[in-house]
Amino acid sequence: FSSAGYHAHLSDVAPEASGKIIGFTNTIGIVVGIIANIVTARVLDATGSFQACFFLTSAIYASELLAFFAFVKPGKLAV
Repeated sequence: FSSAGYHAHLSDVAPEASGKIIGFTNTIGIVVGIIANIVTARVLDATGSFQACFFLTSAIYASELLAFFAFVKPGKLAV
């Protein structure tokens, strides 16, 4: 849900570089996914509840939504 249309959008706006961009963003996503597991475990150990983890997740999704609408524009990218 958070990245619906992301790959299609890149293929439209930067067809010659979309593979490199998607590869880079996937690498960042994997690193963040590893870190997220560690952070979740530490927050859960500290609070004893998943409530803080869910709040943190919702805050991250809200920031992604704002960044998407602030920075994603139609048209070709100058790559």
